[in-house]
Amino acid sequence: MPHSSGGGSHGGGSHHSSHSRSHSGSGSSGPSRIVRKTYFSGARRYVVYNRRKHIPVYYYSNYALGGKYSKWRLLLLLFYLPFFMAMIGLFTSAFVTPKKIMDDGCDLKTPMIIDAADVIDDEGELYDTLEDFADLTGIVPYVVTLNNEDWKQSNYYSYDLEDVAYDLYVDYYFGYDENHWLLVYSQPENPDPDFNDWYWEGMQGDNTDSILTDAKTGTFTSKVQRCLTAGDDFGEALVSGFDKITPGLMDSYIDFEILIVCGFMSLFIFFHCYLMVFFDPNKKFRGAVELAPEQQVEVACDYCGGKYVSGSVDKCPYCGAPARIAAVDPATMPNLNTYVYSNSTPDKLASTNGGYTSEYDEIFKDQFHETKLN
Repeated sequence: MPHSSGGGSHGGGSHHSSHSRSHSGSGSSGPSRIVRKTYFSGARRYVVYNRRKHIPVYYYSNYALGGKYSKWRLLLLLFYLPFFMAMIGLFTSAFVTPKKIMDDGCDLKTPMIIDAADVIDDEGELYDTLEDFADLTGIVPYVVTLNNEDWKQSNYYSYDLEDVAYDLYVDYYFGYDENHWLLVYSQPENPDPDFNDWYWEGMQGDNTDSILTDAKTGTFTSKVQRCLTAGDDFGEALVSGFDKITPGLMDSYIDFEILIVCGFMSLFIFFHCYLMVFFDPNKKFRGAVELAPEQQVEVACDYCGGKYVSGSVDKCPYCGAPARIAAVDPATMPNLNTYVYSNSTPDKLASTNGGYTSEYDEIFKDQFHETKLN
């Protein structure tokens, strides 16, 4: 349907077409996942080996650390594919080459001037200007002038010339044809010499939007408004307005509004895709090992010198050498007497009482060498 291309009045200044947008959003929250370097209630202890510094780094967490990245997440890219394709289409639409509007069978194929208010002094010059514009663009302009008394006394229009212009476009001239540009002017039948209460309005068909963009109609509206305010008649003001926008009207251009919107939307989609598909919040904790309460002793690798927690790994996390198992301080291990470290067969536990009698014996019997002390 046709829509306003802008207009103005003597007392109210000019106005351009406007658009409104709205958005809404919602948020949700879930259970808190906590990772700290100090103990807190309910936390489990983990170690991550820093392969650059060859040292263990301890973390306390209320959820399991060290999970692997699931490659199934890559399937989410299929969800984002339509959005990527839409962004490509939107991006290409920002580079516009206007095309002349072709005749679609409407009988009104030539410009027309209906000066019912008798306010246009030089209709010939105005008609030539309108014809040049129509030949270049395929948009057929119509100019109509009225008196304020013709429509201001009707409650139907609520004193709004935009309503009048819309009805003239749809009901009286063009119907559902969208290839025209109707320009309506109104002033009192007997205007006050000190203040002529004039109004004007443009109404353009939807098919004209690719040529009569907001930027072009804004330039046209501002020029016509300035000329009318300076005292030019409506015909002179329109000629000045068309002369302002017609040169270069069909040249290719970049719609920066679309380009900026496309840029922001693309950044949002790519960032969202990264978070959902590629971002791995556990990457820092990859390879984390949960430690039992009794796993406290750090040992140094005989080959690279890197430190790790005894019993947490089978081989050195830095160089791959066989892992050492440290002797346990009997003062920290109840029900056990003496433990002797053996690097050759670290598979059994040594106890002076000759057997595996305590709970700690069962925990460590696969990590220590059993030796009978006499």
